[in-house]
Amino acid sequence: KATVIPIVSPLGELWGWQLKKVGWVRNYPEGVHKGDTLFGIERAHAPVAVLVESPLDVVRFHSVMGSDEYSAVASFGANISSRQISIITDRFDGIIVALDNDKAGEIETRRLAKALPSFRRGIRYWKYPENTKDIGDLSTSQIVSGVETVSSLYV
Repeated sequence: KATVIPIVSPLGELWGWQLKKVGWVRNYPEGVHKGDTLFGIERAHAPVAVLVESPLDVVRFHSVMGSDEYSAVASFGANISSRQISIITDRFDGIIVALDNDKAGEIETRRLAKALPSFRRGIRYWKYPENTKDIGDLSTSQIVSGVETVSSLYV
């Protein structure tokens, strides 16, 4: 009745895990720093990152878009740390910001629009259909068309 999600360093070392139940999240060991890594980073080898909040959205994205062009990574929530930005900058040539379609995701996307450095392949933004929270809510065809219609402008 819970999901266990590994928290792995950018080099692939297991630091701990996150236990998630409906309305409840706990990290083990206590004090593990999720802000120093991204979920999925140890397997991310594509040139463009798709930045999402939830590790489950990484799994959903890759179940549809198993390609050499995009690697989804998750920040473990709406707050993206400066360390996470550095990891993304060091690892990828481009980024698609696909944070949740809610107040926290909107606030952080606006902050990232100002805070992210340039990328060789650019910064693009995923626009979700109305009444859709995140990639996990999208159908297979919506994920495919969503990647194809990302915008370089955040409005």
